[in-house]
Amino acid sequence: MFKNPLYQYLGLISIVLLFLACQNQSSVNKDRSVSSEASLIVQDSIKYKPGAYYFGQKESSPLEPDKYNIDLVRFEVDTSKWVRGTFYFQPFGTDGMRGSFTGRMDPETDQLMCKRIYYIEGERYKEAFSFPLLKDSLGLGYTETGEVATVLPEIDSKTYQNHFATLTQQSLQARINTTDRSRLFKLELLKEQGFSQTDIETLQFMEVMTDLDNDYSQMEYLIYIMDPMLCGSGGCNLLVTKQDGSIISSITVSRPPIYIPLLSIEEQQAHKNQWKDLYVYSDGMRRLSYKAGSYTSNASLGVPVLETQLSAFPEHYVLIMDYLDQ
Repeated sequence: MFKNPLYQYLGLISIVLLFLACQNQSSVNKDRSVSSEASLIVQDSIKYKPGAYYFGQKESSPLEPDKYNIDLVRFEVDTSKWVRGTFYFQPFGTDGMRGSFTGRMDPETDQLMCKRIYYIEGERYKEAFSFPLLKDSLGLGYTETGEVATVLPEIDSKTYQNHFATLTQQSLQARINTTDRSRLFKLELLKEQGFSQTDIETLQFMEVMTDLDNDYSQMEYLIYIMDPMLCGSGGCNLLVTKQDGSIISSITVSRPPIYIPLLSIEEQQAHKNQWKDLYVYSDGMRRLSYKAGSYTSNASLGVPVLETQLSAFPEHYVLIMDYLDQ
């Protein structure tokens, strides 16, 4: 075969070309395989498209059967894979741990790499942290007894809101007084408005003891009285009083929710006798500052603030008063 030297030469070239073509096709197939495999890895690793994601669980507390230990993480992913979120780890009967975080998805390690700030036991901390990204759950980066990794299952937004409402109500119920009327009876304002002792005994109110002047040697009280005599279409009177019932401020056109800054022990000491701002709802959230011995008397004149600016940083602001579930 191919005894003619020319034919032998052409045949050899054909074989070489065929070999190169096969090699090229193999390379193409290999590249396609690698590309396809990489695509699968990307799709599996970066499963979080732009949007909001929710993780959490609610477990009965061993302390009280109708109370709960609640763990929640929520975050949003934007188009550049930038992440911003909040978390709450709150066993019933404790202030727990709360904070916010920002970071990015890392598809190579299946981690949410972030920087988080959190508040726990009167102190605020900053640290680099990573949440393991798992199928239908979020790792919390630590293990419990038996070295079992702790995870939170993914939940829908409605379930998250229900868990968060339970967490909020538990905190408020532990904080808000609705039965002890001892300070109500001391309020000269009620007597001036014509309230009798019998009237005061039936008033609907909420009262919170808190430290507004960063001096724990003397506590202040927020008293919100819900009565037609002290309320209008824009809200009711919020009273800031001392323990003896003497009024520091009477704030009209206000209603819950009410937030205050959350300070560390060190910050409280550094700002001793400096009064915290109040964040009160009055046709939107308003910041009320303490000046010349009192807070702004009309809440609607306060500086407008978005509530999301408060709730997005639970390590810096705390909800101290809101309506309680009946």
